[in-house]
Amino acid sequence: MLKGEKLGAAIEAARKKKGVTKAELAREFGVKPPSVQGWVKYGRISKDMLSNVIKYFSDVTDDAHWGIEPGDLYSARPNNVVPIKPPATDDPDIAEIRRFDIVAGMGMGNGRLADPFPSVIDTMRVSKTWLRANVSYTAIENLGLVTGLGDSMLGTFSDGDVLLVDLGVNEVKLDAVYVLSLHDELYIKRVQRRPDGSFLMISDNEKYPPYVIENGELHAFNVEGRVLLAWNARKL
Repeated sequence: MLKGEKLGAAIEAARKKKGVTKAELAREFGVKPPSVQGWVKYGRISKDMLSNVIKYFSDVTDDAHWGIEPGDLYSARPNNVVPIKPPATDDPDIAEIRRFDIVAGMGMGNGRLADPFPSVIDTMRVSKTWLRANVSYTAIENLGLVTGLGDSMLGTFSDGDVLLVDLGVNEVKLDAVYVLSLHDELYIKRVQRRPDGSFLMISDNEKYPPYVIENGELHAFNVEGRVLLAWNARKL
């Protein structure tokens, strides 16, 4: 499966082949034009959205256009676009939470490039009863595990901690810790929405100053999920 700029080029080629404008593509999928620009320039698009895009272009493209090989989770054939699903379990109280091959930087300058096709490298089995009692989330299937990098959130999280993230949260509605992308790099920061429409990225480690996202950078800012808790081992 193509990724990054190669995927973006494939989307752009399919758009031209189908004869639709970027504005028409944005309207078709209910997104803003800058999002489509991110698709074609960086190949930055969510798994679910890509499934729909591949299906939309299935009349002018085939699997080879997208670099899809047998066994891949996507296909350009109509009605055969399959998203990743958590492994099944026989216990109705057990949730299988996917751990993604994603490292998000907790300090400015060490964010890792956002990858729209993260690999699932592990799963964690967790009691749904425990989850409901300890965290608030949008849906079980939206929960995932990512790894934090750096020390800027020290005091809350540490370098290398595995973090439980609600990937169904895609906007800042309250002051909390989020996985966010800025200029296509991933970060883990406490985020506050300010009255003027800008956002303040805050590090819990006081040696890192806050960073304001405003004006020209707002189009490059996206919330990828909300961090709910850290799974880590602390020596007692």
